[in-house]
Formats: sequence, structure tokens, C-alpha cells
Amino acid sequence: MKVVKDFSNEKLKEVAQEVKKGDIICFPTDTVYGIGAFIENENSLKMLYDIKERPYNSPIIVLLSNKEMLYKYTDNVSEKTKKLIEKFWPGALSVIVNKNSNVPNIISSESKTIGFRIPSNDIAINLIEFTGGGLATTSANKSGEISPVLAEQVFESFKNDNRVKYLIDGGATKERIESTIIDMTKEIPLIIREGIISKNEIEEIIGDVEVIKEEKKAKKSLIKIEFFDINENIEFNKKNAYITLKKNNKFINNDNYYYFSENGNEKEILKNLFLVLDKVVKLKYNVIYVEKTNNENNSYELIYKKISKYID
Repeated sequence: MKVVKDFSNEKLKEVAQEVKKGDIICFPTDTVYGIGAFIENENSLKMLYDIKERPYNSPIIVLLSNKEMLYKYTDNVSEKTKKLIEKFWPGALSVIVNKNSNVPNIISSESKTIGFRIPSNDIAINLIEFTGGGLATTSANKSGEISPVLAEQVFESFKNDNRVKYLIDGGATKERIESTIIDMTKEIPLIIREGIISKNEIEEIIGDVEVIKEEKKAKKSLIKIEFFDINENIEFNKKNAYITLKKNNKFINNDNYYYFSENGNEKEILKNLFLVLDKVVKLKYNVIYVEKTNNENNSYELIYKKISKYID
């Protein structure tokens, strides 16, 4: 794997041509690091599934560099979809629309629909632009692992896999949480995955939407996570990790104590979620205990949904 820290147009054009020929690449987006393959190269698309250990019945989002590119892969964009992409692109919203024959069946799991978005990240946008087509992209980790927000995390996952040719190191991602995915082919648009863009923000633009009742769990989970109430008496077991939403001074002297935020700011918690979880997972604790709150705030519910993906 070649680690690239040169983001010049000349270097990205060089890398893009290799990706177009079939190389697999890891690169930063605005949300998490992605691993991608050129949408028009079916051999590299198959390799992408194999590298990720991702089931073939799980579609992959396609990243674009501009709104016009969307019309290369779909023949029908609804007015509601146009309103959403006008508001949120580039950004952390993936929209599922009906695909056309330019989208290989492998990345849509033989479905008639596929998801697209434009990331708010210049490295990603330029890379995609220089390939001349979309990049089928999913989070740069093995299925069931924590989504990476740093290049070092990606390197650790794929350093021994010579099928991954490039890693573009663009530092920490901006949002550090996955994109929101909404299916615009439904009569009432359906949020498939909740991310940094909330249901309320979407409804302000297009009216009523629904949220899928249960997110699909990761294919496998090597992580044992449980929730705990910080108001109860807690005897810290050094074999376990304990994480609170905001810094709690009564726990601070325990080496196995961690927190997502200094002051409980919801955006900060979301941004640090994957970073902190990844850190404690690498330390191989028996159980990771995460604070549960009765707060009904939507952001807290999103936090618990993200964590719950990794609970068996």
C-alpha cells in the first residue's frame, strides 16, 4: 500500500488513472475514510467486496464530484431529491434513486436503485473528477469494525492486503461520523441510516420522512459493549473500559475511564464517537461500558444507534 500525502492535481491525476484501470484506493471524505473502486470497472468492484468481507447483498454508495455527474447514472431525479441535493451537496447526505444501465448490478445488489452523494472534501472531489466517473465507496474497514476517521486506522486495517494500492492521508476527517442515507424512491422518503444530517433538517426541506425501524447490524462484531448508569455505584474492573458522554471528574483517576466530550456537546460527542471506541477496542478490554442517559434528545438516540451496531 502506497501512502500518499501529496494532494496536488498532478499527483491525484496520476493516482486516479490507476484507480480507473482497477486499483483499489482508500481516501478521506468529509465523514469517514472510504475505500473505493471505479464504478465502471467490474473486476475492481468485486475486489472491493472481497477486501471488505462485505456480503454481495449489501449495496455500496457511489461518490460523485459534481451534481451533473448524477445524471450519468440515473434517468429520473424527483423534485424532492433535487431540493435535498441543492441544500446538502456537497455534504453528508446520500440519496437513493433509481439507477440506469451505467451502474453495474454488483454494487446495487441486483436492485434497481443505488445511493449517491458528493462529499464535502476537496481531495475526494478532485480524485473522483480525475477518474471521470463515480467511485463506489464504503467505509475503509473490515465489515463489523469501527469506521475509521484517521489514515492510521485505515493503514492498520489493510497494511497486509496488497490488493489495496493507495491510501491518501488527508488527516482527520471533518465530521467523523457516517453520512445520512435516505431512500427517495419510496412514496414517503425513508431514512435508511441516520448520520450527521438529522430527520428534522431533512423535513424542513421536503416535508414528512420516515426512519427505518431498525438499522441492520454489522455482519459480525468483535466488540462487547454494554450500557451503564453513572448514577449507580460503579466498581471499576480494570479488565473493562468505561466511557461517559461528557467528562466526569469522579471517574477521572481510573486508567480505564474515557469520555466522548469535555462538556457533553452533542456534535462533539458524535465527532469523537468512532475515535474513542476505536482506541478502547485496540486496548482489548473484555467489555466496553458506555453511559446511557434517559435524555430523549435525537442526537443521543443517534449515538446509541451507532454504538448498538456493534452489540451482539
